Amino acid sequence: MVKRTTLIIVALSVIAVLGWGFWIGLSITTGVEIGLLKGEIEALKSAYGSLNASYAELMDSYDELSAKYSELSGKYAKLNLTYTGLKIEYSMLEANYSMLKDDYEELLSIIEKGKAIAKSATWVSEDERLEVTTELIPRYTFGTLTGYDVNVTVTNVGDEPFNVVWIFLFVYVDDKLYEHWTPLGYSHSVESLYVGETYSYTFKYITKEMTSYKVLVIGG
Repeated sequence: MVKRTTLIIVALSVIAVLGWGFWIGLSITTGVEIGLLKGEIEALKSAYGSLNASYAELMDSYDELSAKYSELSGKYAKLNLTYTGLKIEYSMLEANYSMLKDDYEELLSIIEKGKAIAKSATWVSEDERLEVTTELIPRYTFGTLTGYDVNVTVTNVGDEPFNVVWIFLFVYVDDKLYEHWTPLGYSHSVESLYVGETYSYTFKYITKEMTSYKVLVIGG
């Protein structure tokens, strides 16, 4: 009986020692894990703080870029508007240049063919009593030649007055008298041209097909 009791006491003692050791081991393991977790938490907090600071910097950069983008967008809109205006102006200038080039080439062709018309001329009649000056005036409509005017000025440079002075304009197309020419339609008279007196008359709306002309002045 005493021997059984002793065995029971020994067994309980062994169980108590083993339980206490297990508890101590468990406590040590839990403490290490908590320490590791605390370290990881601190590392995460540090990383979060760095990320938060980087995010703040990125937001500042984004705001600056947004403001710059708005500024550049405004400048681009103004430049685009200016470009559009310049493009329209260029198109107009190009059209005008094309018209001027065509007129120039036409005039050059006339000159090369020897059909250019003298713009002005001055001479004295054979009896030296009348001085005659003619001036050719081209007519243009929207940059296109539509015809001519011929201005004739006569001056009495003699010693006696004229009762009447007749002015005739002969219009030629390719060295031939204009088919619609008539003495009444291409003549004009002035009465009583005194000594030293000057008179001018303009023949208007002469055909643009005219290649040359002659003026005849007769005083009587």
